[in-house]
Amino acid sequence: CPWRWRNLFLIGSELGHHLAVKLRDFPRALNLFRRLSANWEQVRRSPYFAGQDTRSPVLLNQNRDFFPRALHWPIWPRSAWPSFGHFLEAHYTTFKESLQGLLAADPSGELFRLASIHQSEMTPRHDDWSRMNLVNS
Repeated sequence: CPWRWRNLFLIGSELGHHLAVKLRDFPRALNLFRRLSANWEQVRRSPYFAGQDTRSPVLLNQNRDFFPRALHWPIWPRSAWPSFGHFLEAHYTTFKESLQGLLAADPSGELFRLASIHQSEMTPRHDDWSRMNLVNS
């Protein structure tokens, strides 16, 4: 089942990342990534995935099932957007200016790092979407 394969890679990749980065359990992370790699090779040989971009498991998402002719994903017509999507687009410049201010004030992420020491484990990392974290807790 293509859906199960895709979810296996998504969950397995995230778990491996968590084991290596958060728990520093490198042997278990390595074992998991080796198993995922073996499964990945099996999927790449599968007729169902023939002709699809199999350079990375992340590229095998469900968007191709719903939008087979799309060049960029996900694509929704504006009429299908939730109202929040229209709000974000209408206020793009405000968000961009605010984010540029954050980047200028803390280009290395040191302030985010220091703040995270005093916050919970749910604090976003500097190298992810931390500056876009709209709701934190």
